[in-house]
Amino acid sequence: MITSLAIENKTSDKWYLKIINFIAGDKISTEIKVTDGVVLKNIYYINRKNRIDWEMISDTASLQKKSLLCDESIPLNGQFGLRRYKSTALYKRLCINTALAVIKNLNSDSRCEITVFDINGEYSNSVIKMAKLQSGIKVITANIKKYESVAEQLLKEDGTPIVVSDSMTSLLNADFVIAPQRITKKLPVKSEAVILTSCKPTAEQNGRIFCEYELDLPLPLAKIKPNELTNAYFASALYDKCGKNQIGNITPVAVTDGYTVETPLSFAKLLCNNS
Repeated sequence: MITSLAIENKTSDKWYLKIINFIAGDKISTEIKVTDGVVLKNIYYINRKNRIDWEMISDTASLQKKSLLCDESIPLNGQFGLRRYKSTALYKRLCINTALAVIKNLNSDSRCEITVFDINGEYSNSVIKMAKLQSGIKVITANIKKYESVAEQLLKEDGTPIVVSDSMTSLLNADFVIAPQRITKKLPVKSEAVILTSCKPTAEQNGRIFCEYELDLPLPLAKIKPNELTNAYFASALYDKCGKNQIGNITPVAVTDGYTVETPLSFAKLLCNNS
C-alpha cells in the first residue's frame, strides 16, 4: 500500500468566517483506490482553524506515516513521525533513458562531447548502449578496472572506443554531462555545458541542470494518481514501493531545467547548437 496526503486550506481572515470555521472544525477523510495490483490510500485534510492537527493525520496514516506521498509545500518535518516519501531510484533510470533518447536524436556528424559521470562504475551497461549509438563517449569514474573490461568489450564487438579517466579535468570540454547519481560537489564544467542528472545537486554548478522529468503513466495507474502529485513523483513510488519495475523502462516525454522544457529531440538540437 502507498498513502498520499492532500491538505486544502479553507482558513479566512474575515471574523464571521473564522467563527464558522471554528464551529465546523477541521475535517479528515480517506479514500482507497485499487488498480493493477496497487492499493492507494488517499488522505484528504481540510484546514479551517489554521492549526493543522498533525497527530490526527499521523494516526490516520498509521504505518505509512513515514513515507507519505504529498506535495513539497506540505511541511512534513518529522512531527508525530510524519515524513514525505522521497526516492531517486526511478529518477536515475529516467536520467539514463532520457540520455539514450537524446543521443539517438543527435546528428551522425555531431561534434557534441558526451561525458558520463559515474564515480562508482554502476552504469557501465548503459554506457555500452550509449557508445553503440554515438562514438567517442567519455567516462569519469573511480572504478577504472570495471570500465577497462567495458572498453575491451566494445572494441571487440563493434570496434567502438570509449575514453575512461579518473580525472575530473576530463569534464572541462564536455558539452553534455550525464550524471545519474546525485552530484554532491561542483564539477569543473564550462558554463555552456548541459548536465542531465536524477535530482537537484547539493552543490552549485556551472551550466544548465536538467533533472525534472515529465512522463506519461500507463492508463490504469494514471487514473488513480492524485491530482496534486506529478506523474514522475507518483511513478517513483509505484516503481520503488509497489514493484512496478516496468515503469523503469519509460522514456520521459520531456525534461526541464525549471525554465525551458525539452523533448529528447529538442534537447539533441540544443546540444548540436551548443557544440
